[in-house]
Amino acid sequence: VRYAQEKRVECVAGKGTIQADVNIDELDDDEKDQHLNYLHSNQLTDKRVDELLLGGKKIDIGLNHDWSKSSFDGERDVTIPGEEYTVLLREQRARAMMDEHASAT
Repeated sequence: VRYAQEKRVECVAGKGTIQADVNIDELDDDEKDQHLNYLHSNQLTDKRVDELLLGGKKIDIGLNHDWSKSSFDGERDVTIPGEEYTVLLREQRARAMMDEHASAT
């Protein structure tokens, strides 16, 4: 009863619901893209795996794999360090987006 007179905040959460199956034919192009991206990014981890997509195969998505070690045994023809390459790609993408936006207006 020490805190009986003090106000406190309580959080209440409702039970989650599973989304119903979606009829792709009823969606516009943006909604279709969004839904297909969701399916492709979550099909192996959301516990609602479509057996037709897997064909009865067991899929290992690498949750227990040590990704710090390379499985590549050959020699790579590396012309630019990875850190510089990602910056270069980002800059190229930004320029392409700006050019696309400029040509649309």
